[in-house]
Amino acid sequence: MTDTQYTPSAISAAVHAGADLVQDELDLGERDQDLIHLIVNAATMHLDNPDVSFDDVVRATFDRPPAAVRGWWSSWA
Repeated sequence: MTDTQYTPSAISAAVHAGADLVQDELDLGERDQDLIHLIVNAATMHLDNPDVSFDDVVRATFDRPPAAVRGWWSSWA
């Protein structure tokens, strides 16, 4: 095991590249793409602020209130 350290910029680039890779290979709907963007933004925001909340991430990602965004996935079983 190596002690490789990555910069926040490198981690962010890798997370975004991974999301792009998945989205380029799958025929995703808008809701799935929104979820991937939300996860990517949560991960990258967490690098700068480990105490970031879901609501903080939603406000930075979408122009909708967190309660509305939660509703996009409330119908999933």
